[in-house]
Parts: sequence; structure tokens; C-alpha cells
Amino acid sequence: MNRLLEKELCESGTGMKALSADGGQFYDDDGNRLSDTAARKLFRAGEAIEAPYAGAGSFREVLVRLGYQRVEVEDWCSSAGDWTFTVRSGVVSQDNRYPGYGFIYRLQRKV
Repeated sequence: MNRLLEKELCESGTGMKALSADGGQFYDDDGNRLSDTAARKLFRAGEAIEAPYAGAGSFREVLVRLGYQRVEVEDWCSSAGDWTFTVRSGVVSQDNRYPGYGFIYRLQRKV
């Protein structure tokens, strides 16, 4: 599927449009701003990364910034955008930050 079409379908289906083209600023659980490098390290260590400017279709851009070029969709049936993806080191969950905007990303490593 064309990436632009994929993003449009994801965002129109959930109503969660990106507020920033690449998912925007990353934050940790305590609300501290993170550089992409710091976010990558925390993410790989099992910490949740928050992207309050990400839309439902931002998962590819966010995961590229977190160091994953290849992303496969496992499940994207939730209308809230609570979806899962496979990357080389495990499964990533994308969880809606309701009542806030954007998404939280978590990596569950393969055993």
C-alpha cells in the first residue's frame, strides 16, 4: 500500500491526525523532553516513549526515528489506534494517550 494512503486511512479511521509530520517531540514517562538519541536508548531499554504530536498513522515515522527501518503491522483493528507492530527486536505497541493527544510506544523484546 502507498505510504501516504496508508497514513491517511489510519488517521481518518481513528480521527487522530498527526500534529507534526514526523511524530514531533518525544517525552519520557515523567514528561521530560527527549532527543531522538535519548529516546532510542530508553526505548530499547524497555521504557515507554510518548509522542503527543503523533497521529495514528505516524507509527512508521516514529519507529524510524527510534531506529527501526522495517516495520510490519501485526494488528491495527482498534478504532482508538491501539495497534501492534513487529520490528527486528520485538513487538511494539502503540497506545492512545486519551484523554491527551498522541500515542505512547512500548517495545516488548523477543524472547
